[in-house]
Amino acid sequence: MDFKLCLPIIVALRNPYLRQRHWEDIQSYIGRFFTKEDNFTLGNLLDIKILQQSGLIGDISTTATNEATLESILYKVIDLWRSTDFRLITHQSDTSTVKIIASADDVMAQLEESQTTIMSIKASRYAEPIKYLIDEWERKLNQFSHTLEEWVMCQKRWLYLEPIFSAGGIQSSQRRPRCSCRWINHGRRS
Repeated sequence: MDFKLCLPIIVALRNPYLRQRHWEDIQSYIGRFFTKEDNFTLGNLLDIKILQQSGLIGDISTTATNEATLESILYKVIDLWRSTDFRLITHQSDTSTVKIIASADDVMAQLEESQTTIMSIKASRYAEPIKYLIDEWERKLNQFSHTLEEWVMCQKRWLYLEPIFSAGGIQSSQRRPRCSCRWINHGRRS
């Protein structure tokens, strides 16, 4: 027996990324059940004629590695968002002090990069085992994107209109005030 022929299978079976589903696939394809315990030897592999399935086992091992790589990339995106600080700064005007979003451009750039990464992961043929997590984070990032865009637009409008509505003469100049400026006070409290 030429043990050089066994080496690729041994390397493939020692892949640390092989999960239970991969072992079940291997056992299903070779038609034999085996346990991967400490006393499992090369002789046991030869007894179940595993050399005949070397290409298939190599493919399953490669699939396991690619799935693990995608999962690692996805968890980097998740960890990035779990550790991202959403900073607010104090905005002071003549009549009020409120908190506004700081560095929205940085957050938006990070968001776009994360969404692109998620789309790339989702497009991979190795994404199936983590599809539920990919879909969940795609939804979360899309919802956050929409919320952030609306928030930034509202903030810009408020910063533009705040001096106008804060001016003392605006309400006294109107015979019947058409605008209740209570929303300005609400902005101060939030």
